[in-house]
Formats: sequence, structure tokens, C-alpha cells
Amino acid sequence: MSDERSGTTGRRQRFDDVMSTLRSRLLDGEYPLHSLLPAERDLAAELGVARDTVRSVLTELANEGWVERRQGSGTRVIRVPEGIRSARSTDQSGQPASLEWFMDQAFARAEVTLDVFTLTAESLNNQLRRLDERIQRGKLEAPQRIVLRMMLPDPDLDMPYPQSLDPQYRDAMRERQRELAEWHSGEVKGRLLTFKARGAVETVDVEIRHVPLTPPLKVYLMNGEEMLQAYYVVGERPLVLKRLETEIQALDALGLIAKFTHFVKDSEDPNHALLVEGTQAWFDSLWKNLAK
Repeated sequence: MSDERSGTTGRRQRFDDVMSTLRSRLLDGEYPLHSLLPAERDLAAELGVARDTVRSVLTELANEGWVERRQGSGTRVIRVPEGIRSARSTDQSGQPASLEWFMDQAFARAEVTLDVFTLTAESLNNQLRRLDERIQRGKLEAPQRIVLRMMLPDPDLDMPYPQSLDPQYRDAMRERQRELAEWHSGEVKGRLLTFKARGAVETVDVEIRHVPLTPPLKVYLMNGEEMLQAYYVVGERPLVLKRLETEIQALDALGLIAKFTHFVKDSEDPNHALLVEGTQAWFDSLWKNLAK
């Protein structure tokens, strides 16, 4: 690995670690709505990273609509996670279900099979990082067996989103999307295999394939029994092309607008069973016939 590549990988890792930490704090309510985040220098010192890394993460959170940044006034939380609508509208504690809750339910089983179709695997990577931390702290007993099948768009596919509105940056946007997907999917696979190497999980089977399709929604299927899904809502927002050190306007999937819905096969509503079974059949057909 060249020094340049190694440096890029290290910067990406630090950026992702800080992003995961701040998103977790938003999700946990540590940073409530309308509250001010700590100053950049304080976050940098606490998390052991350069101030530029914190600034980049806060800029990305602002672009995504979580926070608002004003010079001289700091960074204020303007939106917080809302949970998801659900066929089982609450978890066992009566709290709204969420992707975090869904993954906790998955890892509470002795054996878990996850089928995932997504744009970049970023959300799954963040969840596995969180679960890994809980396992290492002794707060969670890992499953005995994990099987993951994940589909991502073909990296050579000319996708309608994310897409630069300025034609001169479209190749750079495609490269950005490729790097994000490669990074997060590689982290997902590496983290699961590390579970096995450490002895936390007895059996791990991970396979990642690419399909010549832009996913209209992100889908998580668990053991063929439960499903979490959210349609990608496309809109215009600023994105930073770090390699070119420039900000552009792009069409992208707006994660804060997309709402997750949870369906359970054994629900009293037979339509939920039909949807879970139909989505599983759809996933299997793509996996068998189109995915490489």
C-alpha cells in the first residue's frame, strides 16, 4: 500500500469514527434538539483527532440536515432521529422501533441471517461498529452464527443518484460513490470476520455482490421473518468532493426524509406476511440472476 493510499485510508477511518460517535450521540439523545454541540476544538481533543476532521464531519452533518452551523454561534442540533413506523409499532419496552433496535433484535438470536440491499452499506457499517463495541465491553453476547448476503449497485453503473448537477463533476461523483461503497462494504466484511477471529462468533459467512441496478429503497431482511425497509427520497443538497476540495450541488438520497417501516411475517395482518415473502423472493431472484 502506498503512503498516499494509506494516508487516505487513515483519514477515512478517523472521519467515519467521529461521524459514528456523533450520530450515536444524536440517536441516544445526548445532544437534544436545539442544543449546542461542544466546540470543534473540544470535540477534537476528546476524540483524539485533528480539528479539520471534526470540521469535515460537522459540515457533512449540516449538509444532511442534522445540525446548523453559524459563525460565532456554534453548531446547533436542528433535527433528531424520529424512530420508524412499524407493523409492531413499538419494541418490547414500548419505545419506537429503529434500525438500532432492529439490529439489536438480530444479534440477540443464536443464529441470524441478514439479506441487505443498499447504496453504500454505511448504515450497516455504523451498526456493526456499535454492536462490536457492546460485545467487547461485555454488554452483548454475540450470535453463534451470522450469515450476511449484501447487494450493492455495480460500481460502473451510471446511477441517477447520487449525481452531480454540474456535468464536469459527474466522473468525480461516481468515483466518490465507488470509494464510499468499497470502504463501508469492506469494513462490514472485515468487522464480521474479526468477530470470528476473536472467537466472539463461531461461524461467519459473508458474501457481497453487485447488481446493475440503482436501489429504489434500502432493505434489511432478517431470517426471512422480519423486514425493515425505507424508500430513498431523492433531493438536491450540497456535497463535498474531498479530492477536489470543492463543494458541489448534487441529487442525492436524503436519509432524514426516508422513513423506515418494519414488517413481521407473523403479524395479524396477512398483507405483512405477503410483503415479507414477496420481498424475500425479489431479493433472491436478484441475487441468483443478476448479482455478481
